[in-house]
Amino acid sequence: MSNLPREISEEILSRVPVKSLRAVRITCKTWNTLSKDVTFITKHVGRAKEEAAKKKEIMVIMMMNFRVYLMHINLHNDAEPCIKREGKFITLDDSDHVDLYRVFHSGGLLLSISIDSTKLVAWNPYSGQSRWIKIESSPDLIEIYKYALGYEKSNNSCHNHNHKILRFVDYLLVSEYKIYDFNSDSWRVLDITPYKKNYSVPNLRNGVSIKGNTYWYGESRPRSDVFLVCFDFTRERFGLSLSLPFEYFSNVSSIVTLSSIREEQLAVMFIRYDTFTMEIWITNMIEPSAVSWNSKVFLAVDLRLATFYCFCFEGASFFIDEEKNFAVVLDNNNVAYIVGVDGTLRKEHFRLSEELCDTHACSYVPSLVQL
Repeated sequence: MSNLPREISEEILSRVPVKSLRAVRITCKTWNTLSKDVTFITKHVGRAKEEAAKKKEIMVIMMMNFRVYLMHINLHNDAEPCIKREGKFITLDDSDHVDLYRVFHSGGLLLSISIDSTKLVAWNPYSGQSRWIKIESSPDLIEIYKYALGYEKSNNSCHNHNHKILRFVDYLLVSEYKIYDFNSDSWRVLDITPYKKNYSVPNLRNGVSIKGNTYWYGESRPRSDVFLVCFDFTRERFGLSLSLPFEYFSNVSSIVTLSSIREEQLAVMFIRYDTFTMEIWITNMIEPSAVSWNSKVFLAVDLRLATFYCFCFEGASFFIDEEKNFAVVLDNNNVAYIVGVDGTLRKEHFRLSEELCDTHACSYVPSLVQL
């Protein structure tokens, strides 16, 4: 087949699922070169999006057992499990032999941190391109550094956006903010001093990328209020605090978790432990300096009515199926809770191996972005 005309090879290989791209690339030099061509990647990404839309699936990146997986969430076929593993993401170098933890996604790029926190790896799973980035860390602060992946807005197509990495720590008397620019392949120190005086971002909470910017939920100091915090990668600074759609009480134990919808809208899950209720709200509009929310809650559920009680939502990830009016909450016990707007709940196990470890997931939209 390697002797087929390029047009025919391209058409055939563009139908290969992403989990088989590595096999395509190592088959022969011709196919390896073809699989990295922009025309091929464009066709392959287009088919992947069409298939996901046709099957009404949500594509999700999941970090589990120190590896990164592509998962499909499908709530439209009751005969099959709602979560299926499509494949393990690897790069063309040796990154698949390195233990990674935490995963960030923005505009088709993924970013992960080596388990020893000495380097970052950024890659596009569809093109196979990757870049290793060295970092210098204080041994005492490794666990509390925060990261975000985003891009500077441009008037060109999305694959020409200049991606950047924000790395910062703001803990007690230590404050440090640096940004890595993919175009210059270098780190710069940012002068951001007012930030630490007003609020903090909880440790080990990944931000959510929306239109190239990253959003976290922030906590005032002392913790009397919570709100949204945005880092604008074009202006390279934090914006003003943005309001959340629910009433917050500092004396009530609660969980706030963010998610994205196609990297265009922000969703927030709010769980109150005094009433054991869950609410999920979706934005109408969101920008670094302004946000508006749907006037009606997307989902509100009394968790006390569930027939099972082993909830572990601290640090959980969640995703929304707007068409079928369901949310899927993935906890750290390898369990998926499918929550309907009508109050129905069911759970499914999605363990990928017998080894237990923390999981983290984020929505994924493939793209042609180049490194």
